[in-house]
Amino acid sequence: MHMRSLPLVAVTMSLAVASAGFGQTPPGQVPEQAVGLPAVTPTHPAPTCTVIDAKGVAGIYDVRAFGAAGDGKTIDSPAINKAIETAAAAGGGTVRFPAGTYLSYSIRLKSNITLYLDSGSKILAANRAIHGGDGYDPAEDIGDTARYQDFGHSHWHNSLIWGENLDHVTITGPGMIDGGLYDADGNDNPAPGATGTMGVNNGLGGFGGRGGRGGGGF
Repeated sequence: MHMRSLPLVAVTMSLAVASAGFGQTPPGQVPEQAVGLPAVTPTHPAPTCTVIDAKGVAGIYDVRAFGAAGDGKTIDSPAINKAIETAAAAGGGTVRFPAGTYLSYSIRLKSNITLYLDSGSKILAANRAIHGGDGYDPAEDIGDTARYQDFGHSHWHNSLIWGENLDHVTITGPGMIDGGLYDADGNDNPAPGATGTMGVNNGLGGFGGRGGRGGGGF
């Protein structure tokens, strides 16, 4: 099952030996990080946010304090990851997304972290062909283990949100995680199938386990 957007009520995971990833690679398509494709020329380049070395307040780590713009036009994942890293280094905490749209590549979850998406907030999956930048994290090398599976079913590091060997992870709040469906003008199109769409859909799939490797993904 694939869905374009995931509104969040509460997604809570206590994973002793599990990983979570919001997949970005359409089934059967090998991401460029895995095959070393040449650099792309983005159609609508997006700037990358300037990361700020900030601190949490009462266990709350606001991604805007760490430099996220939340304007839907700036790649905010570096600031988001900085907030997560800072919270994790302090033993855990809540990484808060105030109202806004956070255009992002890979977000790396860590144990004892809550991602809280306020009302009106959205994490929007970026697309390298449109936005440029470094793109998603390289897919992990799992050798010959999954040679007969679709690439996207066996690799998670090249995802919108991923983590390994995590426990006490929560994703909650009234906000939304959007896999992104972009039109010819580089805009996130709210009507899948509408005239002019590029068919660039980073859609979110259902949860599944990865046998023997302690993994799963949304």
